[in-house]
Amino acid sequence: MSRNLKIYGSLLILYTFAFHYYLSSLLNDRLYDLVWYPAGVYAVVIFITAWILGWKDPIRKSRIHLAFMYNLVTYCATNAIWLLWIVTGLAAKTESLSNVLITMAIWGLFLLIHFHFSRKSIKGMIRERIFD
Repeated sequence: MSRNLKIYGSLLILYTFAFHYYLSSLLNDRLYDLVWYPAGVYAVVIFITAWILGWKDPIRKSRIHLAFMYNLVTYCATNAIWLLWIVTGLAAKTESLSNVLITMAIWGLFLLIHFHFSRKSIKGMIRERIFD
């Protein structure tokens, strides 16, 4: 893991705890219409953070498919905190373990697809075209 990826993971953990705190507060207060605001801010902040740190990552120019690594860190950190939030009882009453597991399964499927395609290319170029 690169230094920038570790920084991203640390920031992501902070962002995710803050997001789940506000999300659970809004859901407990039955303010369902307002849930979109922290969710939108959370998504934009994660995107911008990953973009900036990924762009400045020194291993970006190597053969490692960095986008997959950032996606994997996001998947692991976000879902671990979400599970922790549910298991410890901090989640809103409307949040359930089944919702978390379904989301993890769907996202995990897309992560596997991303992994498959990241291994078939080097920085978007087909390996056979490079090494032939």
